[in-house]
Amino acid sequence: MKKRQIISAISAALILLSGVSVCAEAAWSDISVQPNVINVFVNNNHIGADNFLFEGTTYLPIRAVSEALNLTVDYDDATKTASISGNTSATSYKGKKVLVLGDSNSALTSKTLETDKGDWKHWFSEIVQPAEMNCVAVGGATLCDKEDTVYDGNPHYDADNRGQNTFGNQVQKIINNHYEEPDVIIILYGMNDGIQNLSDEDVEAAFMKSYYGYDPVPLAEVDRTTYAGAFRYVNETLRNLYPNAQIAACTPIQQAEGSRTYVKVKQTSDSIIKLARRMSIPVWDTGGESGIYVSYGDYGTAKTQDLGDGLHVNGYGARKLGRYIASKFVQYFSF
Repeated sequence: MKKRQIISAISAALILLSGVSVCAEAAWSDISVQPNVINVFVNNNHIGADNFLFEGTTYLPIRAVSEALNLTVDYDDATKTASISGNTSATSYKGKKVLVLGDSNSALTSKTLETDKGDWKHWFSEIVQPAEMNCVAVGGATLCDKEDTVYDGNPHYDADNRGQNTFGNQVQKIINNHYEEPDVIIILYGMNDGIQNLSDEDVEAAFMKSYYGYDPVPLAEVDRTTYAGAFRYVNETLRNLYPNAQIAACTPIQQAEGSRTYVKVKQTSDSIIKLARRMSIPVWDTGGESGIYVSYGDYGTAKTQDLGDGLHVNGYGARKLGRYIASKFVQYFSF
């Protein structure tokens, strides 16, 4: 243990990690401290300023910690007063762990605005700066299982055999690979299952054996070939696997007219909203609020302001989508 003299006029104000406390006058004359034995991180960023440990409490300069939190430190020499100002929630969303499930619009990796198919995760990450971001999304994935679906933890695109390419198998991949618990799980639902227009009775059938009854359907008995059953399985399994993670459901984005009109996409979005409310899962309405707007054009071929081919976001659409999802993410962590 190293002995240091603490002089009466402390040149750098100190902060207790257990709470903010400024030392305006010397509290001790001769004390024994341990210098720089603690590695301190704020939002996953290392604090390089000197620290010392005294009787189980770590002391750091106020300015070093405050600036790491984007806070402002002012010092009035006349009154020997240090003050900290700013919104402590401003960076509370940074450095989180994020897990993404979905289909092609989440599996894309292109990062430029000019691309025909863009990656919303790039623009999202620029804002929230996640500590870790895992994406198990696969192009062409369906929420519903097929009759021949077997969970092997290897979801992949195969135009001739789509049995394994399901959201449930994405969950199995997460289980098999022992992903560390995320702070938020973002699930983007697409339109690969076709149009969904679920009634309240359709929704409840995945949870209870009769609409007005009290006999629940065990999770192991849920029919995952139905939209409601697959939705419950994916979300409840993730909730059981990661009980401290927040799950968010994103509605399908708008697509060029054709076989997938706005009315049909909205029917599926409304079905997702019903299911999410049944499980008390927040809905981030990317179809109705992200700014991606496609009213005309042929589905699968038309290039628009936001879509590269009538179906997938281009770089500009990806930026809108990523920024919208980031805004909901920030809102969640800033209350």
